Amino acid sequence: AHIGIAAGLTPPELLETLMTSLRALGLPTDLPGDISNEAIIGLTSRDKKASAGVARYVIARDFGRMELHKLPFDVITAGLERHRSAGSKNV
Repeated sequence: AHIGIAAGLTPPELLETLMTSLRALGLPTDLPGDISNEAIIGLTSRDKKASAGVARYVIARDFGRMELHKLPFDVITAGLERHRSAGSKNV
């Protein structure tokens, strides 16, 4: 969701709803502290769908409505940083 917000594709007001739903299902909402943004992007860029500084991500456009988008690595980094800076509340 943070990556979608950084890309200007996910409405910021959707974040709290998504996070609450994920937590209610017992799913993790935090990034492990020992995994760097560079490592995440490195794994993303090895995906067969990645090319020349962009990778495909599934982005939330609304609750229950997802879309596939090609995003540049700088937008992905901005979203990861946004997520990390949100701290434990992640919103």
